[in-house]
Amino acid sequence: AAAFMQTYVDVHVGNYHKHAFVWAGIDWQLLQTLGFCLWLLVVCRYLPPGRGSQHLRLLADNSFPIFFVHPLLSILVENVIRIAVQSGWSIPHSVWPALWISALIFIFQLYGSLLVVLLLRRGWGEKSRWVIG
Repeated sequence: AAAFMQTYVDVHVGNYHKHAFVWAGIDWQLLQTLGFCLWLLVVCRYLPPGRGSQHLRLLADNSFPIFFVHPLLSILVENVIRIAVQSGWSIPHSVWPALWISALIFIFQLYGSLLVVLLLRRGWGEKSRWVIG
């Protein structure tokens, strides 16, 4: 519903950028992300024990540094999209392509951040906490 409202009602594609404490309308992306997080919590609650638990443990153990590293990948994604649009690439203005692109960006940011965290920890050991938290 939030993706529909953002795409077809507000006709807004991408993230919302505004100054702090300035009303610029409903941030549908925030509502969409909160809903997705709640949905993931419910899905994880009903996962059978043992299935994928090592993977979830890895993500949970690295969630704090992932939180601090992911904005760097957001900047990278934003710059790549900006360059692509300036080169003539068109942004889809419909719900399903936007959802697929959002899912791909989410996967890239999550696992890209995890990879950066693991590489920094391997290279710097305990000193990596100074960089990534």
